[in-house]
Amino acid sequence: MQSLGSYSRQISEHIASMATEKQATATKRYFPEGERFIGVKAADITLIIKRFLYGNQTLSAAQPLKIVEHLLINAKYSEEILIAFGLLNGSIKKNFDTKLLVRFKYWLENYATNWPHVDDLRIKPSIVFYWQGLN
Repeated sequence: MQSLGSYSRQISEHIASMATEKQATATKRYFPEGERFIGVKAADITLIIKRFLYGNQTLSAAQPLKIVEHLLINAKYSEEILIAFGLLNGSIKKNFDTKLLVRFKYWLENYATNWPHVDDLRIKPSIVFYWQGLN
């Protein structure tokens, strides 16, 4: 496995290649003061996630969780958090246990700073059913 930093750099390069100041400015008007955006559209976020997963098909089921943690800890922009949450889709069913629920709760409380973050974390199919048992 590459280093977590190299995976983050891969994603950062994809983000930078698609980001525009015009999009960042347009997005800011919908969010409270303090949110930082690099200027990537929702469709581009989906594309970045797909490209990353396609280019890293040899990752084990647990490795995306480590990458997600690294991305969240180092995120500077809202879009990076959305990408981190998007990377969870393929690994949840293979890694689901109560520890993962605790991690989701931590991510929700510490990294979800706006409604799109909450929505992206909430819609994971495996979590919706089991989340109720944690509360």
